[in-house]
Amino acid sequence: MAAREGLQAKSFKKAAESYSDATGGSMSSASLRRITEGFGQQLEDKRVNEAQQVYAAKAPQSAQQVVRVATPIKEQANISTDGGMVLLREEGWKELKMSVFSEVQVKVVKPSPAEAHPEPRITLRRHKLPSRIADCRPNGATSVFGRSAAASGMLRVARLCE
Repeated sequence: MAAREGLQAKSFKKAAESYSDATGGSMSSASLRRITEGFGQQLEDKRVNEAQQVYAAKAPQSAQQVVRVATPIKEQANISTDGGMVLLREEGWKELKMSVFSEVQVKVVKPSPAEAHPEPRITLRRHKLPSRIADCRPNGATSVFGRSAAASGMLRVARLCE
């Protein structure tokens, strides 16, 4: 619960207050920050490990062998990716990278007198958004994010390739 509050609140101080209100116990903002960042590090370590297993040089494994997805995309998928630079206090410039994997839902629109050949209605749903802030990579060097995002995408659309 502490990590959830730390992820949702505008500050660790507000998160600690919410945690205290909800549980009746007290927690300092520094403790809540350590718990939240520790949780985030565990998730990052898991993601890096999964990507390394998929891209292992000696014995690569398929993405489906490494990570399980409860509801993979079965039909069409939309993949978007972008990046940018952000200036972080005390850390300098970092590279922000993000990908979005979405399921595409196509709804056929019936013709009408006003529109004889209407375009289908496209809806994107069930989004997965891997993202990362990292040191800048020189000359397009392969990043952990790139491997992790690719593994994530393979999982979301793996059923299409079977």
